[in-house]
Amino acid sequence: MKYKSQINNLSNHLENAAQLELLEYKLAKEINRKCIYIVYDESLKIIYVGKTGRTGKLRLREMSSDYRSHSLNRKLLKSELEKFLKTNLKSLTNKTKQELLNEKRISLEDFKLLQKSVNLRIREKFRFQLYPTKEENLTKIEHFFISVINPPFND
Repeated sequence: MKYKSQINNLSNHLENAAQLELLEYKLAKEINRKCIYIVYDESLKIIYVGKTGRTGKLRLREMSSDYRSHSLNRKLLKSELEKFLKTNLKSLTNKTKQELLNEKRISLEDFKLLQKSVNLRIREKFRFQLYPTKEENLTKIEHFFISVINPPFND
């Protein structure tokens, strides 16, 4: 019954992560460790869990900079575009963006304003927990957290 000890071990990681302080973006982006990161929206609801084998510092900067750099940013921007356009988009890629611009469904200026609002929301409204762990454990801990928490912006 080795799986029971694995589940207990992963559950302990989740409990330890849940005890971590919620950090504002400015503080969280300064943490220079390989980690699992848990993202809370402005209502303090967990919306995303990710991992980084580089450093939290680099990954959070990517998250708050451009839809092409991080899946959470892309999903948030897609949601904002759908509200703006009053339609559902299959996905948000460079090709989608170009089609929207070519079809004049959105201007480049409006697209940039929506991207900026997503970036500011991440930087100013979201909170983060960064759970450092050994690189070899990142994926299994991330998958366990996602399966238990079921954040809306994780696939």
